[in-house]
Amino acid sequence: MKWWRRREQELDEELEAHFRMAIADRIARGESPEQAAAAARREFGNVTVIKEVTRAKWSWAWLERLLQDLALALRTLRRTPRFTVAAVLCIAVGTGATTTIFSALHGILLRPLPYPNADGLVVLRARNPGMGAQVEITEEVITTWRRARTLSTVGTWRKEVFDLTGPEDLPERITGALVAANLFPLLGTRPLHGRWLESSEEHKGSSDVVLLGHDLWQRRYGGDAGLVGRTISVFGRSFRVVGIMPRGFSFPEGASVWIPLVPPQLPPDVLYYSGVIGKLGPGNTLAQAQAEVAGLMRELTARSNAYNKWIFDAVTLRDHLVGPLRRPILIFQVATLMVLLIACGNVAALMLARGAARGRELAVRAALGAGRSRLVAHVLVECLALSMLGGIAGLVVAALGVKLLTLAFPDGVPSYIDLSIRTPELAVTLVITLVAASAFGIVPGLRAGRTRSVIALNSTARTQSSLGGLLERTRARDLLVGVEIAVSVVLMVGAVLLMRSHARLQQSLGFDAGGVVSVRVRLPSQKYATDERQAAFYGMLQDKLRALPGVESVSSAVGPVPLDGTIGGKWNFRTEDQSPSAAAGQFTMVHAIAPGYMQALHIPIVRGRDVALTDRSPAEDAAIVNQTFASRYFAGADAVGRRVIPDFGKGSTAPPIRIVGVVKDFRHERPPAELMPAIYVLRAMTFPSETFVLRTRLSDAGSLAPAIRALMRELDPTLVADRLQTQTQVVERAFWRERLQGNVVGVFAAVALLLALFGMYGVLSYAVAQRTPELGIRLAVGASSNQLLGLVLAQGARVALIGIVAGIVAALALSRVLIGLLYDVQPADPVTFVGVAVALLIVALLAALLPALRAARLDPLTAIRWN
Repeated sequence: MKWWRRREQELDEELEAHFRMAIADRIARGESPEQAAAAARREFGNVTVIKEVTRAKWSWAWLERLLQDLALALRTLRRTPRFTVAAVLCIAVGTGATTTIFSALHGILLRPLPYPNADGLVVLRARNPGMGAQVEITEEVITTWRRARTLSTVGTWRKEVFDLTGPEDLPERITGALVAANLFPLLGTRPLHGRWLESSEEHKGSSDVVLLGHDLWQRRYGGDAGLVGRTISVFGRSFRVVGIMPRGFSFPEGASVWIPLVPPQLPPDVLYYSGVIGKLGPGNTLAQAQAEVAGLMRELTARSNAYNKWIFDAVTLRDHLVGPLRRPILIFQVATLMVLLIACGNVAALMLARGAARGRELAVRAALGAGRSRLVAHVLVECLALSMLGGIAGLVVAALGVKLLTLAFPDGVPSYIDLSIRTPELAVTLVITLVAASAFGIVPGLRAGRTRSVIALNSTARTQSSLGGLLERTRARDLLVGVEIAVSVVLMVGAVLLMRSHARLQQSLGFDAGGVVSVRVRLPSQKYATDERQAAFYGMLQDKLRALPGVESVSSAVGPVPLDGTIGGKWNFRTEDQSPSAAAGQFTMVHAIAPGYMQALHIPIVRGRDVALTDRSPAEDAAIVNQTFASRYFAGADAVGRRVIPDFGKGSTAPPIRIVGVVKDFRHERPPAELMPAIYVLRAMTFPSETFVLRTRLSDAGSLAPAIRALMRELDPTLVADRLQTQTQVVERAFWRERLQGNVVGVFAAVALLLALFGMYGVLSYAVAQRTPELGIRLAVGASSNQLLGLVLAQGARVALIGIVAGIVAALALSRVLIGLLYDVQPADPVTFVGVAVALLIVALLAALLPALRAARLDPLTAIRWN
């Protein structure tokens, strides 16, 4: 700092000039040069003191003192590496965890969505509790929503998968969407090349145009800008590429191919649209749109009984995309602040112990003239230095934490979420670091300011080792450790509740996911135009799949495997002894399966038998039903042998269905969707798309994937093995949020517990060291080693019990925030609370055991002479 050195030089020159003037004045009065110089020195006084007084009046003197204290603090910390490393690690864990979760909070809940018009967009949703969570939407509902005056535009889409084929590339199945032409202008995202879809292309015969995503364009077509205007093959048909979307754009999430949505030729009450998005008109608010939509839907419900049980709502685009993550992220943030609190408490305890050990050093500084503010500033600057070092290390922890969070998303981080450490995260880390320095430095700093030099320098002060005196000196550290244990209890209770909830979810599935692999096959209609050709291919594929090494059984179904999507559909029906009017509103979910499907998933048949190929008959179909169906519609009577008649409306001539078995309830939809009545009909015909399910003896069912792909290429090189996955992967994808919640809070709880136990170990070790003379006297007058062992363990148990009781009370109050995140577990679950309390007490006593054993092994003579 040149300006600082220049000011020092000017001060030296000014003092030197005054000194020479004083000498010259005395020489002028007749004194010799030697006498004049000596007298001037006596008159001038201590030059160093003059410099100090002068510097104190400079406006930046505080900076000089800060730099001096910082240099001293760094030298001091370097001389105590064990203390420094322990403190820096504690701070790094606290600040790193907090920065990690703030990065997630900012990237998910605060950072602007990657759609220019996102602030004015609302998503219109329909839910039917009887059919799972969110359901597809009918043309009738869309028409009603378009009447809303608060919405200037309404756009629709339907999520689909497309097979890209072509002579130059291998076939590839891509997630995409059928979209209304106004959807992209609604979002405000313009193509990188080409144009949007046009409303004139929403008609059959003119809809063979396509938009491509940036990543797909780069990967499959080499980023060729000349692709716009050329044709590509989708499902064996030629589509003209009219545009390339910009990098990172994906809506709906995962889509990279967009084709115009041609309104379907379906009855208006048939489910079809995956999503609807509207733009608020000028001057309109979300609340106004919600009220108007609710009114319109009441009118529709009054006209049609089909929507009696539906729930309609309008939410912002952000709430639709990240709403389910809001509460978990906020809970994570609270958990990280608790970890930070424990880390600060640990460092404060270390600083208090360090301050007691440096009592004589601080007393010497006080005796030499350091004032109370100077001593407090010295300790606070030392805390600041520790905190800055810990903050730098915390950024490394945060970078690793953010990387781990990105891996938690089963299908990759969505395009609308940006998990990274940028300027806001760095600013938060700096603030956390400064707050942490203040939090763990204020108490040691104030205690340093109360240092009394005479007492501290008196050697007899070191011999005050009575129990009362020691407890007075360690009370603050015991309090800090108690608080740490209490916070650990809160985090442990939350983690165990979430983990038990996740375990209950998996236990409620009703099927065995282990050893199962599935693959969906979709046959192009041009090549497999007849039922005979489809049946021949499926039969050949099933035979070859069954011949693969390690395969026990193979079956198939028309719809997806459990938890991978909504099953077939919803049928109205009546039993053979019911009249149509008596069965009004009676429904069941329906799924078309092949024989052996239940066996492949290890789902037990509790009554009757499985469907068989011999059950096929033109007069009636065969099916098995779940327990919910049997209990709801047959009221305890045996359902096996009974017949049900599908009701598809006026003129329906569907054959009756004979029930041949009752299967144990199992989940197709993830909780909290209730278990619905379901009927599993023997597949009487082939379908263009079927899902094959394989049960294997292999420990890793996923190892069959390469063989399945190779087999399909052998049978037909143009086919794609779609949704090739193990059932374990399906379950993990379905419950990834629940697993993430338990794992993240569990990690924070484990870290908090380790920090708390480290704090207890440090406090008790310090207490044993300080009480060494007292313990030696106890041994000398007849105390046994076991008594000393019990004495130290009792001190640790007392601190642990106080912390555990306080933590249980706090956890009982705070566990209510987990309502809505728990499944089949109560927030005040007694097993969880008792188990956590007992486990923490045992672990705390183990942490106290090493200091206690050290006390029990003391030599009396050595201990008495310790001071």
